[in-house]
Amino acid sequence: MLYLLPISHLRASLLFFLLCFVVVLVVPAAGQENRAIERLHVMMERFAESENIGFTAVVSEERVFRDGVSLNFVYQYQAKISGTDKLKIIMPRVDGVSELYFYDGIISYYDKTRNLFTEGDFNATNMDLLMVLREDFGLKLPGLDIVDRNLSERLPTLTKRALFIGRTSFPEGDADHLAFVSETLHWQVWISSDTGLPRYLILTHTKEPGEPQTHVRFMQWDLETSHDLAVFDFNPPANAAPFQMGERSVERR
Repeated sequence: MLYLLPISHLRASLLFFLLCFVVVLVVPAAGQENRAIERLHVMMERFAESENIGFTAVVSEERVFRDGVSLNFVYQYQAKISGTDKLKIIMPRVDGVSELYFYDGIISYYDKTRNLFTEGDFNATNMDLLMVLREDFGLKLPGLDIVDRNLSERLPTLTKRALFIGRTSFPEGDADHLAFVSETLHWQVWISSDTGLPRYLILTHTKEPGEPQTHVRFMQWDLETSHDLAVFDFNPPANAAPFQMGERSVERR
């Protein structure tokens, strides 16, 4: 026997079904977004509470040239950070190695291969220094921004959208895969399930021609070692020759 519902009951039933369908679709997405943001905050708190941070990064940086050809440049750098105003970075050069020091308001750059150095005043923070290096000298050092102790202040602009993708297995262990979208950047980070520290980072520069990607693999995290201040204080070798790059003085923001 076929039982016919009144039209009003049909509409109510259909509306209830649609509402259930919408809840099934929307709630998990919202839950994934909240979970991704919360997971990111836990990682940032680790860095904010750590006086000393050390790590090694292996970077694959894609560059798209005018003729549409894209090439990847792979390099490695090592970073040691203490507080907000002490920094040492060992960086690659085409023909060797260079070192960057920041300590007591003085920035020092040492070309170890050619045994040349330059120094200047810099009254600002580690992150201010990184911004100047990126914007004025084209030295990006991808991955360093993620240890910014004040990253939470910029988070709203970096996470217009967020998604918890799931758990990924690496040889070093499992990691939570998070994805975020901003106006100029799509970025993904894999955070270790054991340590709460990032293992891998992918940046997609959506406003640049060809939308090039940068891949960063983090290794050798060390948030426990108390760095001797001498690590950040550059003392040029006796036979090193100074060179001038132009004076720069930056005030704390």
